[in-house]
Amino acid sequence: MTRIERGFAILLLLSDGRLVTAPDLAARFEVSVRTIYRDMEMLSASGVPVYAERGVDRSEEHTSELQSRFGISYA
Repeated sequence: MTRIERGFAILLLLSDGRLVTAPDLAARFEVSVRTIYRDMEMLSASGVPVYAERGVDRSEEHTSELQSRFGISYA
């Protein structure tokens, strides 16, 4: 999957209004979390109104790990 294809797939995933974490996106597309951050920067630079919310994941797997959740702004 090319970077453009992945960016479009991310855009489709975010279009339903739910927030998605970078690790979840990375696992889904089998890339690193850093690659997801680069993809989100590319989408933002292309004019897509993406945003990130910082939060703490308190699941057993990620004890108190800081996570970013991404979404699209429809304002």
